[in-house]
Amino acid sequence: MSPEQAREVAVLETGMFEHFVKTAPAPGDAEAPGGTLVIPSNVSQSCTISRKAKRGLWGMDLLGPAGVSDVLDMGPISPRQLLGDCRYVTSLQIDVHVHYMRPSYYKDLVDSKGKKIDPKDLRKIVKNQFKLINDKIYGPMGITFNLKGDVKYWNPPKKGSDADWSLIKKNEARLQKWQQMTYFKNKAVLTLWLVNELARADGDKALAGYARFPQDISKSGFLDGVVMEAGILPLDKPSPTLIHEIGHWMGLYHTFYATVDKAEDDCKKGDGLLDTTLTRGLKSVVKQCEQVYCNSKDNVKRKVLNWMSYSSCRGTNPEKGFTSDQKAAMFARYISMRRGYLQGECRYTDPKAQGAGVQRRLAARSSMQDLVDGKCPDIDKQVDALVNQKTNAGAAVLPSVAAVAAAVGWVFLGLI
Repeated sequence: MSPEQAREVAVLETGMFEHFVKTAPAPGDAEAPGGTLVIPSNVSQSCTISRKAKRGLWGMDLLGPAGVSDVLDMGPISPRQLLGDCRYVTSLQIDVHVHYMRPSYYKDLVDSKGKKIDPKDLRKIVKNQFKLINDKIYGPMGITFNLKGDVKYWNPPKKGSDADWSLIKKNEARLQKWQQMTYFKNKAVLTLWLVNELARADGDKALAGYARFPQDISKSGFLDGVVMEAGILPLDKPSPTLIHEIGHWMGLYHTFYATVDKAEDDCKKGDGLLDTTLTRGLKSVVKQCEQVYCNSKDNVKRKVLNWMSYSSCRGTNPEKGFTSDQKAAMFARYISMRRGYLQGECRYTDPKAQGAGVQRRLAARSSMQDLVDGKCPDIDKQVDALVNQKTNAGAAVLPSVAAVAAAVGWVFLGLI
């Protein structure tokens, strides 16, 4: 994520966080340490942010080269002015296209217990998954996923080196060719690719799914979306893997950011959101249902229900798996990096300086944690955090669809 993009996201998600906490908090807030979120009135009513412009080699430029000089304080600005006179986005409609590749020519999928799954049953499972997601998980936050048509079945060639799709490795060349053929070519639309068994690039089979972050769209190209094993999708309860990977696709990181081997490295880095939702990343603890949160003040173990954790408890209370900081981050990152802005919607505005039309930029950081702590939101530190958060997206160059189809011999089976 570029510094300019990070600044836009930081300002937008902080403004949306304040709005959501006051008007439409996420159901999961009450389950995190500290309970329901409250933003002190002094922040909302009297907070001002110092804005400074740094004159670099290219004129007024906060993000200019190191060692810029001529720091100029341009006076206070209210938090509302960061977003201008606007309306907050409170709901999102996201289209979804789903593709499934059979393990071999006309061989049907089997579930985790080895039971054959009829194509009609897989389509029923996928439809029900998105109904559950809309009813219980993302829907209550104002995010609705619209499944466009049925699952599209694809058949591998009858024979040859590309005939066996029973096991697929992450970022495997043939997988990427299939993704290139089927990607919807719209970064605001979710493409879901289902395979039979998924492994890491090194062959480790401990991989249920993976997603591309909106932060990496410029590198991801046609790989943008979610890849996961079809056989782990349950019929009558939400799929933790699908919900978790969609969270990544919307821009969320793990609540522990990354797993660590040593206790002394635990809790050092989180998802860049609220301190209260930071969970343990130690490999011996990360999957435990009950954990002592990293910033717990009472050292009491609590159930970790958050969908972006690895806790064995996630999904036991589906409605309470996301918090307001995550909600604000998803809205801000999806809107700014995927969907774009509609007329009148809140967005980061960079007001013009008085006089010669020189842009004036905000030289302070914006943070949701600052608001909860009763501090004026401050932007630079959050910008640095967003820029420095790493993802695992790969690069891709879009070849000809016709050329790929001719080369690999895949057949779209339609609504069989």
